[in-house]
Amino acid sequence: MAPLDPESEHQLRAGRAREGSPLVARAGLVEAALAPALLAAAVGMALAAHDGFDPLLAAGLVAALVLVQRIGFEVGVGYTTAAPLVLVPLFALQPAGVVPVLVALATVLDRVPDLLAGRRHASRAVLALNDAWYAVAPAGVLLLAGRSAPAVAAALAAAFATDVAVSLPRAWAAGSAPRAHAGELAQVWSMDLLLAPVGLALALAGDWGFLAALPLAVLLRRFAAERRERLDQALALSETYRRIALLLGDVIGDDDEYTGDHSQGVVELSVAVAEELRLGLHDRQLTELGALLHDVGKIQVPSEIINKPGPLDDAEWAVMKTHTVLGQQMLDRVGGWLREVGVVVRGSHERWDGGGYPDGLAAEDIPLPARIVACADAYSAITTDRSYRAAQTRCAAARGRTSTRRSSRRRARWSSGSSPRRRRWPPWPDQGAP
Repeated sequence: MAPLDPESEHQLRAGRAREGSPLVARAGLVEAALAPALLAAAVGMALAAHDGFDPLLAAGLVAALVLVQRIGFEVGVGYTTAAPLVLVPLFALQPAGVVPVLVALATVLDRVPDLLAGRRHASRAVLALNDAWYAVAPAGVLLLAGRSAPAVAAALAAAFATDVAVSLPRAWAAGSAPRAHAGELAQVWSMDLLLAPVGLALALAGDWGFLAALPLAVLLRRFAAERRERLDQALALSETYRRIALLLGDVIGDDDEYTGDHSQGVVELSVAVAEELRLGLHDRQLTELGALLHDVGKIQVPSEIINKPGPLDDAEWAVMKTHTVLGQQMLDRVGGWLREVGVVVRGSHERWDGGGYPDGLAAEDIPLPARIVACADAYSAITTDRSYRAAQTRCAAARGRTSTRRSSRRRARWSSGSSPRRRRWPPWPDQGAP
């Protein structure tokens, strides 16, 4: 099972956590405003057009609808169900005016077990009622236009339009991003469209033909359970990769305290820049972990080079510059989305003018997260005491260069042995250490 991308993982975790938590105040207000409107519309239509109502058949349809609605496929912060298998026969076999009331009843009954078991917070009971809004507009269309083919098509379009009109403000009130919710609606509608023809065939089979959907419902329930298990595994795998990244970050600090402290400073600055640029969750995570692990390859660089008290010769400097490639190779061996972090690590010492390493990338050929890490790394290097010069001011860091006069005096003190600090690595010209 492949790990989830950060956005999908965030949405999935948020959806699961939301079920057991109380409604936030804004969501409670929106839900409380929608519920009376739904009841008024449903009861009004039922009282106005209930001729031909069959109580026994209606009870069977409601029971079947409860069953198929409990077959949930997780989508983002919500889920989609196999409801069309029974919903289409419900519209075909009962007066259109009573369908919203029956759908609302089935939706409420569907949530009762979860509420009693504590899997859903009690304040979320009102959500069950508002989840029946999708049945109101189609019922109204069929009441006004009859059951002709054009009317059925218009009813389907009305169901989708109502879903957008009602679910978007509900999602906004609950804190879900509109773009993410639009993607969820697309997945919900695709499943509805795939199951609707099956529901129509069952409706044409006669009054109790919808019972033939039960074996299919059992099969879909198994698929839903397997999907949830795979998602559980994907979440666990993503958490494992995250812990591996944090463990490697700790290893950097244990191997060399200065490098570890420097990496933490680069992380804080990189995250702040990514947030200021309003990057997406995926790029923010790549930036954060790339900053944390940008020096992880130094674990494989000989300690006599890392801690050499004097200047590195050309051969030693060539070895030092391999640490970004070594870091990428380490993360590639771990696999998963840490491979993407490895790309950031490899590019974290490239330069905008093409003078960096290991690939000499320039400008926008350098991945954006790697550019952020490179700038944060340079800023951290310039504004902290290094083995080859004293810390410079923020203004000097913003200009991207250090003071030659001050750094020359600093190097003289280190070469004479007057400083207690050990030399870690040679400078990266104009941008700090490698």
